Amino acid sequence: MMKKILGLMGIGIYLGVAIPSFALDLEWKTKAPMLNGRYGLSAATLNGKIYAIGGDGGLNVVEEFDPSIGPNGTWSTKAPMPTGRYFLAAATLNGKIYAM
Repeated sequence: MMKKILGLMGIGIYLGVAIPSFALDLEWKTKAPMLNGRYGLSAATLNGKIYAIGGDGGLNVVEEFDPSIGPNGTWSTKAPMPTGRYFLAAATLNGKIYAM
């Protein structure tokens, strides 16, 4: 793979073609703290919001972070899962979050 990338760069330089480079301005920013700090949770995004799901040995807690509210976003508690889970996976599909 690296040989192919280097080869393409070499061809670009030979032909005088500009090879674009992208620089990201990465900076950590503090936002609103979670309502319940925990480990072993999963997270998913849906409709521009972040959901923190489960964790800590089997919690059924679901919290939503909405970055569009206020300068630092805000957290709110959502309906709990029917059963608690930790070290789970979460995914979104067709407008729903699945936790397994």
